[in-house]
Order: sequence, then structure tokens, then C-alpha cells
Amino acid sequence: MIILALQVLFGVLADLWHIPTNENQKLVMDELCKTYYLAAVIDIMMAPIMEEIIFRFKFFEYFDEFMSKWVGIIVNGILFMVIHSTDLNVVTLVYFVIDAVLAYVYRRRNDLGDSIAVHMLNNAYAILL
Repeated sequence: MIILALQVLFGVLADLWHIPTNENQKLVMDELCKTYYLAAVIDIMMAPIMEEIIFRFKFFEYFDEFMSKWVGIIVNGILFMVIHSTDLNVVTLVYFVIDAVLAYVYRRRNDLGDSIAVHMLNNAYAILL
């Protein structure tokens, strides 16, 4: 729910302040228009699984081994943000916040399934609305 609320808030602020959509979001929307069902399956189901394995199971666990939990969340969030967008603006920061929430969800029970489910819900919300 936190991620959804933040996305709505950042979306409204971006519209009000006329902040351009980042390149990643433009590419996602372009692909959805061309091949809606395939893109939806990839973006809602496959991308969250792959990203959670990479960012939570690999990177976050690695950072957690050598850094404090919060430093690991910050470093992991910056990587997640940079991978999703090369633009640096308020909207791009949404990726950092999403990653922090997903890291918290994962760390809460050390269950990759939890963060995958939340990531899928987030992507479904972003794509279907």
C-alpha cells in the first residue's frame, strides 16, 4: 500500500509540476501499446521475479554481509534506481523508494516470495492503470 500511495503521490506531483516521464517508463508504455499481453506478462510477472532474485537475493544479501542494514538498503536502492532510469529527477526517486520498501519487505521475514509479490502488485498497478 505504501508503494501504491507513493506512486500516486509522485504521479500527481509530476503532473502538477510538469516533470517529464523518465525514459524507462516511456519504453514500458511504448511496448505495452505494441504488444500489450506479452509486455504485461513480462512486466508484471517475469521482471519482478528476476529483479528480486538479483536485487534482493544477490545484491542485498551481499551488501548486508559487509555493511549495516541501512547502508545496504541505500546502496541497493541507488543501484535499482540507476538500472531503471538514467534521468535524475523526482520521479526517478520513486525507484529508490520502491527498492527500499521491497528491501524492507524481504528483510522482514527473509522471504523472497514476499518481495516478489509486492513487486508484482506494484508493476501491475503501474501497468494496468
